[in-house]
Amino acid sequence: MKSISKKCINVAMSSIHHKVTLNDGNKIPTFGLGVYAIDNGPELYNTVNHAIKTGYRLFDCATKYKNEEMLGKTLKESDLKRENYFVVSKLNPENHGFMLAKKNIKESVEKVGLGYIDLYLIHSPKKWKTSGNMESIDRTKTRRSSKKYWSIKL
Repeated sequence: MKSISKKCINVAMSSIHHKVTLNDGNKIPTFGLGVYAIDNGPELYNTVNHAIKTGYRLFDCATKYKNEEMLGKTLKESDLKRENYFVVSKLNPENHGFMLAKKNIKESVEKVGLGYIDLYLIHSPKKWKTSGNMESIDRTKTRRSSKKYWSIKL
């Protein structure tokens, strides 16, 4: 029984460090910590620090979670070099469209405070329910904004 437990731990630890190469040549860890529903304060700070000590190198946040700043602060205060971890954030569904997406991306980069976000995703292809109906959005304009933004220096 002990050998099975050791094998499980070894598999889990090797998974934490496994990365895949994206089409642009960047590498992304296949295992990460999402900070959704973690209180923005000591709980998030302690959770992220524990994850770093455990070997996590991918951290997933979103504007909607309202904890991008604390995640960035925690990572900045860690002993990790910026190029040794991967940060993902997401566009609020309410901010689709070229100008809103551009503004939201810039705000996320500034809130995280690490100079850049490695991967920025569209959180949802549709706006979330606010008044009883789901509204479609123009994903084409949002995608164009994301691509164009990355060519702008902060």
